[in-house]
Amino acid sequence: MIVDQDTLLRELWAQLHALRTEVSELRVEISEMEATVADLVNRVDDPGRVQLPWPVSVLLLPAALALALVRQVDDLARALRAECEPVHREDRPETRGETP
Repeated sequence: MIVDQDTLLRELWAQLHALRTEVSELRVEISEMEATVADLVNRVDDPGRVQLPWPVSVLLLPAALALALVRQVDDLARALRAECEPVHREDRPETRGETP
């Protein structure tokens, strides 16, 4: 009787191990499917997005980074220009008859 129970337990253990492996594989597949669905949702949410062919699409990230840098430089230049603009002529001390 003990030998039969031992054999039965070994067989159950093997089936449990196989089931765990299948569950792990299913989890991986579910994760991949979730990523695919999320990608599809993003594409649908942005209908203005243009799909470019492969050689051109490789340039999108560097172009976006360059554009962001140009915008930052432009903002900085505008801020510096605003700070460095000469005081209005009527506000200068010499035009009011004062000495600096």
